[in-house]
Amino acid sequence: MKIFNVFIRWIFLLTILSLSLIACTLLDSIRNLELFVSPTGSDENDCQTVERACRHIRTAVERAAPNSIIRIAPGRYQENIWVDRSLQLLGEEGVILEGGEGARRDPRLLEHDFVLFISARREERTIQVRIENLTIQNSRRIDGPHGSGIHKGNAELVLKNVTVQNNEGPGLLVVGEGNLIVDNSRFLNNGGAGIEITHRANILVKNSLVEGNRQNGIVNEGVLVMHDSTIRANSGQEGGIENRSDASIYGSTIYDNNVDDASRRSYSGGITNYGQILLVNTTISSNRGAGFSNIGPEANANLIHVTIAQNLTHGISISGENSFRMQNSLVVFNNNQDCYSLFLTASITTSPLAGVNIDSDNSCLDYDTNQRASWDFNPGVGSLGNYGGSTLTHPLLLGSPAIDAADCPSEITTDQRGVARPQGERCDVGAFEWNIELVDEIAITPPLIAPTATPFAIVAVEGTVTPSPTLPAVPTFIPTETSTPGLPLIVFTQNANCRKGPSTVFKVVTTFEQGKQVQALGRNAENTWLLVAIPSGGECWVAVSLIEPIDLVLLPLVPTPIPPPPPPSQLSLDSSQCSPNGYVLVLRWQDVNGESGYRLYRDGALLATLAANTTSYKDNPPLGGPYTYTLEAFSEAGSSLPVQLQVPKCKP
Repeated sequence: MKIFNVFIRWIFLLTILSLSLIACTLLDSIRNLELFVSPTGSDENDCQTVERACRHIRTAVERAAPNSIIRIAPGRYQENIWVDRSLQLLGEEGVILEGGEGARRDPRLLEHDFVLFISARREERTIQVRIENLTIQNSRRIDGPHGSGIHKGNAELVLKNVTVQNNEGPGLLVVGEGNLIVDNSRFLNNGGAGIEITHRANILVKNSLVEGNRQNGIVNEGVLVMHDSTIRANSGQEGGIENRSDASIYGSTIYDNNVDDASRRSYSGGITNYGQILLVNTTISSNRGAGFSNIGPEANANLIHVTIAQNLTHGISISGENSFRMQNSLVVFNNNQDCYSLFLTASITTSPLAGVNIDSDNSCLDYDTNQRASWDFNPGVGSLGNYGGSTLTHPLLLGSPAIDAADCPSEITTDQRGVARPQGERCDVGAFEWNIELVDEIAITPPLIAPTATPFAIVAVEGTVTPSPTLPAVPTFIPTETSTPGLPLIVFTQNANCRKGPSTVFKVVTTFEQGKQVQALGRNAENTWLLVAIPSGGECWVAVSLIEPIDLVLLPLVPTPIPPPPPPSQLSLDSSQCSPNGYVLVLRWQDVNGESGYRLYRDGALLATLAANTTSYKDNPPLGGPYTYTLEAFSEAGSSLPVQLQVPKCKP
């Protein structure tokens, strides 16, 4: 009996110990569901509270239990990280995560330089990761085609309010299984594509910007759905979007993209499609190449209420036998032809036209079936600009033949801006639905001007018609790209400042006197500022209101720099004490938005660099004076215009 009692006692103790270990494990797991990271933290801390925050994000990731939330304080974190479990990385405004030399590296990623590598371990199929309010930048190639800002392997990933910029490789590289959602994010100035999808995953991109990337804006080999987004000022072999799989694009604008190889500009530029694509309520404009291209036997395109205008070569270009269909779309004022090789029977395997389509040069024609678009040398289309909605559009002008010209597809109830269709008895052709409320605003928009001026009779047709005997012959060769018209010279009507960017918040680079003539190089999207050449070398921006009127549509759209923060306001002397023991004074000012910090100068010499949100500074200048204090706000985009304050001398 005594032995039995001892045995029971040991069983009881072991049970209590096991339960205690389980409780401790659960408690640690609960504690690890929320961790904190700060530039002022320490990796010796446990990351459990704001006061005990870790210094590095990777430290918190390695300590986190699955499904934890990691909260990241503003600051710069130079490290690369493998996220191998389900997590949320939630940054406050001003969190910068960057790679490059000096980055604190994950030992598993020594051969690669991804700033963020997101993928499950081999024994797991996939993980779920959410990232918000982070800037991810400056990844560098080490060996091979890497150097991406974010590498998504086997993971379900959500990116919200994320900026991915200045990486040597792609901004976002998708190579594994798992869905991806990109919301209100930016992919800027990456050496590869802004977004490169190499695996057949499902990707949703909405309310986002892909700009300034050097190997195309988006390269898609997955299933891409894009809403209300802008693809602009990208360059590369294809320019804006290269689609080799499935893509559906709604309410978006693809403009100002460039094809590096001039020999490819007849069939690359805005969107180059080798797979299956649907475009609805979308604008393709001002690309240095073709607007939309359908290439190869696998290409299948459907364009509904699309506007394609002002592209350098063709509006639409078809190469090879494929399927193409266009409905209620507007193809106008493209530099070579609105439609090239579009409706040759050797190229198109389905009926290409449905509803009402309008071009401006009579080139959108099927010579086999006698099916053609309506055409009008003056279709009443305005310049690309902001006329409501989240993306730029070409407005229809009062009296345009595109207004109330088409029957409405039952599944399309709004235009690109979200304006209800129809506004009149029928729908308008193209991505823009004309509405009376915008008449005054649109009236000041200069109409587009055709690149040539050969008068034709207007033939408004719908469905099958007999072609006019005066139609041009079918081209039997690929036309060479016409030379770009010379950019105009501008003349100043008054003395003018020329700035680093298109706003008065940018610093003045130089000034031009009234009557001075300089070369114009480009314009901003709002047609309010011009980029001009400085005769002695360099470039700067001048306001359109300071020059003699010119035809702005002759100028290409050019990328605009991110503006610096506004100058601090209300710089004042809050208090001062002057005595034989010293001079003590307090300066005060009002905080501005978008700054990373402030720089304060005394008599031209840097006195202090201050953190963001600082609004005062205490100084002890030498006895004497007076002193001149200069204050400027700064951010990654540069410094603001300076403000100055002179304080009286102190001679007790």
